[in-house]
Amino acid sequence: VDSGDQSVYRYTLIGKTMTLAWSIASTDVSAGSVLRLAIPGSFTAAATIHGVHVASDAAGAAALATCRVVATTAYVELYPTPGTGGTWTITAGDNTSTIGQLTFEVS
Repeated sequence: VDSGDQSVYRYTLIGKTMTLAWSIASTDVSAGSVLRLAIPGSFTAAATIHGVHVASDAAGAAALATCRVVATTAYVELYPTPGTGGTWTITAGDNTSTIGQLTFEVS
């Protein structure tokens, strides 16, 4: 992600509960699989939690898609479709976006 593609990447931590918010627009995808956002602050997910974000894959229409953290990992997984089986389209066209917020327990 180029620095100009990320307009929001913020988190709030209350006790062991983190809420992470992001907005990434007009970016490229170099590998067609799951996109990952690092969990800030050297934290890891305490449990597997699923959520939704708005995704636009390679200039496609914006739609609700799945995001999740998996227990003991240090990243949020972003999928381009509902469920966890879809992969992002490889593109250099600055035409992929994701906006979301996920609340989860950290350790």
